[in-house]
Amino acid sequence: MIDQSTKDRVKLLLNKSLTGQLSAEERSELDALMANEKYATFVQDYILQAFHQEKPLLDMEDSRREKVWQAIRSLERTTQGETSIRKMLYWRWVAVASIVLLVVTPLLMNISDNPLLTLFVERDSISNAASGEQRIVNTDRMPAREQATLTTFEGKVFQLDQLLTEKTIYLEGLEVTKRNSGDLVFRFKDPSGIEHRTAQGMNTITTPRGGIYHIVLPDGSKVSLNASSRLSFPTSFGDKERLVSLEGEGYFDIATDSTRRFIVRTAKGKQTQDILVFGTEFNVNAYPENDGILTTLVEGRVQVHQQGMEQELLPMQQARAMDGKIDVSTADLEVNLAWKNNMFYFADEPLVNVMAQIGRWYNIDIRYAVNAPQLRLWGQISREKKLSEILEILRQTNDIEFDVKGKEVTVTH
Repeated sequence: MIDQSTKDRVKLLLNKSLTGQLSAEERSELDALMANEKYATFVQDYILQAFHQEKPLLDMEDSRREKVWQAIRSLERTTQGETSIRKMLYWRWVAVASIVLLVVTPLLMNISDNPLLTLFVERDSISNAASGEQRIVNTDRMPAREQATLTTFEGKVFQLDQLLTEKTIYLEGLEVTKRNSGDLVFRFKDPSGIEHRTAQGMNTITTPRGGIYHIVLPDGSKVSLNASSRLSFPTSFGDKERLVSLEGEGYFDIATDSTRRFIVRTAKGKQTQDILVFGTEFNVNAYPENDGILTTLVEGRVQVHQQGMEQELLPMQQARAMDGKIDVSTADLEVNLAWKNNMFYFADEPLVNVMAQIGRWYNIDIRYAVNAPQLRLWGQISREKKLSEILEILRQTNDIEFDVKGKEVTVTH
């Protein structure tokens, strides 16, 4: 049994190690503790908990815990084949939530040491006949970036990522300006600057796979759209309500207006849902791979309506609306809002759901060699990394392999 003072001492030394504050004497002390079998399990658990944002891994079976641990240990190997726990631990405090992702970086630096990464490197078919040299082309896919399409009620189409910063587009009854921050701001005004609410018509912002976008609606409400999503809103909100429609996933920060309620209408297949909003922040997920439509309330108050059913949510609650039923549970914001915090977060998530997220984020097509493996995955990984790094982490921590050909990724088990 390890006494609490020793546990605290190990944690302190590990923290100091990761911030480069260890003295020579403390380094020797830490090395001795880590080499002692008595403390090996504690150190392992401490690092595994860091991998899952320091949450206990009570729901993870022992075999999976061992695979995660072995993956972490293998990812920390240097190109010379030496194992350095200190190198891996250094990265853990750089970003607690993505330990495996960060420690994989040295492994990916040398293409010859990483078979998976070679799938993203092609030799140009045109070679120099005199020298015999061939040009190396990196085909690795980068994460989603800000890109979207605006289709106006008049049928005009604008590629928003190509819109110049601080440039204003004038539509009938609407001004559209792209800020330095990248946000797209809509205003109910004509070129003369006079506000009016006469023109009606639906405008639509569409993000492709591999694209995200941030919008400020004419009433001041803010919406962040995840990849492969669509937001439709009128040129002029009515006098009694502000109605928008969403497909995919979006995070809403609604401007308070006591005279006009805000409504988010969401459709998924044959299911539709209305969210009545009373000045609040919430997330709506209606991607096809999920069961039902998920509404996660961060603050404020909303009412979820579906097929005659009605349910009010309190902050930190989540509603799952499906087939006329609305189930309410406690929300885990780290999981439900991971995309907005630029993270993938998988907590016992089916493989097909994980790959669907990855497919949208990197604009790739997912295929399965036979049937989709009935695996459930654990992990949290930064969305800022290249596709090769994401797939390598999944390969290391699960019994799956990937065959990459252009935009198509085939999963085998």
